[in-house]
Amino acid sequence: MYRINSYISIILKLVVKSLAENMLKSAKINRNVVQILKSYIRVLKLSKKPSREEFLMIAKVAGAGILVIGFVGFLIYVLLTVVPQWV
Repeated sequence: MYRINSYISIILKLVVKSLAENMLKSAKINRNVVQILKSYIRVLKLSKKPSREEFLMIAKVAGAGILVIGFVGFLIYVLLTVVPQWV
């Protein structure tokens, strides 16, 4: 009977130790999440709504970039499909 109680106490100690370690890990993770959220909130507080001119300039640049990338992709497509038929 003593051996069973001894085994049970050993198992309980291991379980309690494991739970304590998990609690410490989750506390560290929670602190990291809180720090990240605080930095996000700080950035959002510093940001402002762009003016109409700023927004239009950003939209034009983004649109031009999309068109350039699309054109490059089309050129690659043509080079790989049409040009080999000529050769």
